[in-house]
Order: sequence, then structure tokens, then C-alpha cells
Amino acid sequence: MPQTGLYESLITEALAARISGSSVSRAPLHEAEAADRLSLHVAGVLERAIASLSPTDRVAVGAALAATLVDQIVAATAAEALGAERPVAPAEMLRSVLALLPDGRPETIGAPLIPLLDTTLLTNAPGEPRVGNQVLAEIDSADRIDVVMAFIRRTGIQPMLDALRLHSS
Repeated sequence: MPQTGLYESLITEALAARISGSSVSRAPLHEAEAADRLSLHVAGVLERAIASLSPTDRVAVGAALAATLVDQIVAATAAEALGAERPVAPAEMLRSVLALLPDGRPETIGAPLIPLLDTTLLTNAPGEPRVGNQVLAEIDSADRIDVVMAFIRRTGIQPMLDALRLHSS
């Protein structure tokens, strides 16, 4: 049984069995929340399924599973355009789109130290990545820069000023 508290969890067959006989508050899934709540649930199931595969099978089997889900979604909704959302085989990730420089060479964009899809809380704790280094490494790849930072000193912002000015011009 889950711990006492408030929840926003889709009731699955497994959860229904765990809460059976308990004092719980249930509510129908609201149509305005359906897309978000159901897709979040399925994404979690897909993530756990792919993570359970052997490392050598994760990419190929995971991509095939994702393609199968897309096919089933298209069949169930008749949204044919979604068929183009199948992953290519073998699965690949787009890492950059580069402009060409006047001499024909592709420009270079420094990759951030933290992957684009990751969210990280930086605290400047001993042994942890330094906030200034992380921000400086992200400037080249940023569309925009939003930072919420406390206790910043001139010595902390000074190494970033030229890169920030170049980015904002």
C-alpha cells in the first residue's frame, strides 16, 4: 500500500490491487488532463521496459518497440501524419545542425558539459561541478539564457562577461 499522502497517479491494475480495501480518494481522469497524464504514464512504462533489456538489446529492441507503439497509435487514432514519428533504423540521435562559414567549413558549437535533455541542480559543493564552468560551457549552444543564482560575486561572473556579451549581441 502507498504511504499516506496526496497523489496525482493514474490508477493502473497494479495500483488498484495495492490500494484495494484502503481508504482512498479517487476521481475520474479529466479530459483536459488525459493527454498529459496518460502519455506520462506510458512514457514511464516504456522507459522501464527498455531499461530492463540487456545493454546490447536496448537500442535495437527499444527502437522497434517505439516504432510498434507509433504504428498502434496511428491505427487507433487514424492520425496518419504521426506515422512519420517512427524512429529510423538503426536508431540515431540528432546532435547538431550547423551553419556553413564563408569558407565552406561547418561552424562549431561547443557542446555543454551537461546533456541537453538533463536537468541538474548545481550547488558549487566540494567535488561537484562548478556553476560558472557549467554556465560558460552552455553559452555557445543556448537559444537564450535564464539563470536563477544566489550569492554571485564579481569574481564569479567576470570570466563569463565576454561570452555573455557576445551571446546577447
